[in-house]
Amino acid sequence: MLYHSKLKLSRTFLIRTTFVTPFSILLWGTNIRHIRTNEMGKEDFVIEVDGWLKFIVSERIAVLFKHLRRDINAVLSHKINEMRHSRQDTKKLANIVSDLLDIEVKCLHSEIR
Repeated sequence: MLYHSKLKLSRTFLIRTTFVTPFSILLWGTNIRHIRTNEMGKEDFVIEVDGWLKFIVSERIAVLFKHLRRDINAVLSHKINEMRHSRQDTKKLANIVSDLLDIEVKCLHSEIR
């Protein structure tokens, strides 16, 4: 959960809150580092965001998000630099990201039940 400010009265209240999903953080977060770990003979990957928020993922997921971020950044940079960029490429990438976030929401809803 992300919040704008905190107000402490008889209880603590969070002002202007929103729920931020792990996929959103991995796609839009800053200062992302990929770290290969080997604990107790099991190889994992840690994706670290801003030096403190860590996600333990498989190599496949780490590579997927690394490539998605690269592609999103490339399309956005290209969009900014040249406004006549192919709408087809932009639409395709937007659909991939949208589908991925929809899958995450469905997974979160099934975990809550």
